[in-house]
Amino acid sequence: MATRLTKELFREAQTYSQTIVNGLNKAVSPFHSVATVKSLLHKQDFKELKETEEWELEGGSKYYFTRNNSSICAFAIGKNVREGSVPNSFKLVGCHTDSPTIRIAPISNIDKAGYKEMGVQCYGGGIWNTWFDRDLTFAGRVVTYNDDTGRLEDKLWHHKNPLIRIPNLAIHLCSADERTNKEKHLKPIIATSIIDALMDPSSDEEEKIVKESRYSIEKKHLKSFLDLMAGEIDTKAENIVDFELSMVDTNKSCLMGLHKEFISSGRLDNMLSSLVATHSLLDVSKDIPDDNSVNMIYLFDHEEVGSKSDQGADGVLVKDSLERIYASFNEGMIDVGYKSALRHSLCISADMAHAIHPNYADKHQAQHTPMMHKGIVLKTNCNQRYMTDSVNSAIIRELANRADVPLQDFMIKQDLPCGSTIGPALASTVGMKVIDIGAPQLSMHSCREICGTTDTLYYHNLFCEFFRNFQDVAGSILDH
Repeated sequence: MATRLTKELFREAQTYSQTIVNGLNKAVSPFHSVATVKSLLHKQDFKELKETEEWELEGGSKYYFTRNNSSICAFAIGKNVREGSVPNSFKLVGCHTDSPTIRIAPISNIDKAGYKEMGVQCYGGGIWNTWFDRDLTFAGRVVTYNDDTGRLEDKLWHHKNPLIRIPNLAIHLCSADERTNKEKHLKPIIATSIIDALMDPSSDEEEKIVKESRYSIEKKHLKSFLDLMAGEIDTKAENIVDFELSMVDTNKSCLMGLHKEFISSGRLDNMLSSLVATHSLLDVSKDIPDDNSVNMIYLFDHEEVGSKSDQGADGVLVKDSLERIYASFNEGMIDVGYKSALRHSLCISADMAHAIHPNYADKHQAQHTPMMHKGIVLKTNCNQRYMTDSVNSAIIRELANRADVPLQDFMIKQDLPCGSTIGPALASTVGMKVIDIGAPQLSMHSCREICGTTDTLYYHNLFCEFFRNFQDVAGSILDH
């Protein structure tokens, strides 16, 4: 029987949720998310591996590697793992670092009706009208050329002050059937043409920059925007080669509500899961057990657009890394022991879940109505959009019972389409058991989302119990 919610538990959840809020304010793009997680791992002596180099792994040690600087894997190897005593199970929590957003187009400089606008493209399936009339900025990765070394470098950039806005059309000018058109209506304004021209350097300096530019970047993007970016990452505008920048709300993530019981933030889907998974791995890795298991987190890019990429869950990243870990203790070979280890493994696909909306309660199936502060959600779909079944749900239910974590069940209404997660991709490409769970939230895929503080702590406690006691709970049920 899961514990009853008390004031003491709620206060503990508030304190923990503030830690998550602090992380969300740093994890403003997939690249910043990976950097945020790397910083947490470094503080607990996780060693960085490079996929381009040979791995020399040891039992009882902790490691991580990144791919594209937008996906990251971290793992702790049981102390009994050594040459000739290979891993016998992998315990994975899989999440994702990306969220629906609006990104700068390859050619973005637009001069229209006296305004300087930015050309953009929509990433994923966002609720795009929630981006209107907000003080926005940009964050992401910038690739530059280093004059001193003659090499390309990638740098993170996050301009923290309001920079752009997508203004709504005044209601007096709207027609009755006015709808948001992604191509026409989502271009943000960044300046007025008259003031941008007034503040522009002399024509001689402008000609100099055009002449010196290696990559003609100034022909594609507003020069004053490039100058701002270059100054903040300590380079010259003409040395900017390319970039991947996403819109970010400048309104910081925070606790909110009458009792500070909600987390309000962009990117809860799915950086909340990613940060909680990271904290959980760090907590259980303070005392690595004397066993042959491997505790792991995978935080993937590109879930919101189908996961089919080099750094996505529907690729070879997991398969490659699991094989490398196993082979490191088996003279470089993959054998039947590896296949056995996979069958004794479990991946928790941890994404956010749909809390029932008080103003749209009829959108939920009447018997499946997850609520905030009432526990973690088991997501089920018999058409395999989610991977939950009776075996893996039984394992999670027992783990949750031991951790005093309440659970809720969810399935989509039969007259609505069902979303999906990284779960089906991992189950089919890696060949291990996967279960789909999540913390309930509202406003999924909005510029600004909301979830409950208590469920964040429940999430953490369930992950920790999974890492510590999965093998004991699973027993022989996965042998079949």
